[in-house]
Amino acid sequence: MNPQTSGEKAPRPLLAIGVVALAFVMLAAVAWLLTRSDSDEVAATTTAAPTTTAPTDEPTATTAAAEPEYDGTVGFVGTAFPPAPQQGSDEAVGMTMPVITGPDLNGDKVVVGGDGEPKLVVAVAHWCPHCQSELPQLVELADDDGRIGGVEVVVLSTFATEQRSNYPPEAWIDSEGWQGRTLLDDENSTLGDALGLAAVPTWLAVEADGTLLLRYSGGLPPDIVEQLAGDLVDA
Repeated sequence: MNPQTSGEKAPRPLLAIGVVALAFVMLAAVAWLLTRSDSDEVAATTTAAPTTTAPTDEPTATTAAAEPEYDGTVGFVGTAFPPAPQQGSDEAVGMTMPVITGPDLNGDKVVVGGDGEPKLVVAVAHWCPHCQSELPQLVELADDDGRIGGVEVVVLSTFATEQRSNYPPEAWIDSEGWQGRTLLDDENSTLGDALGLAAVPTWLAVEADGTLLLRYSGGLPPDIVEQLAGDLVDA
């Protein structure tokens, strides 16, 4: 019998080594895949989603500042009228009437002018005999809102003084039953001076844009007052 040579036995140990090597490679690949999978899971669970704020259509609430309580201050805004002339043309006609402010009979704030409406303003004094006749006539002529022909009439009490009769003016005006707006001047006649008053009663006809149409010192008969109101409506 011929003995086998060593070359015929060599393939068996090489085959075993190859199988072992292949097994190691496969195990390493599986381990790498498992490690990669675990890393991806950790990353997926630890990565925070971005935070977003949904838009809202609701308006932001704001708190309006409360208007301070009126303290009775009298004043005006604009250019004061020149003093009314005793005769001749009136330089104030065609000027813009200053916006005047003061208290009413209850002490509440009244603003006259600057509202785009025509007005008749009649200035009176509590001690004036002609004014004491003019006011009751005005009460009869105006409606319950203090309007004549749709035009507002404002009574301005000015030149008040404790030393003269029929004081205080608010008591007198209230007793006459006047229902329209009233504006009380201060002791310095600030508003009377702003309107250039030289006497009482004085009527002022003011157009819707604030332009002075007429300034007349003295009493006016009812038909003339109504005519003035009509002229203001048509202006």
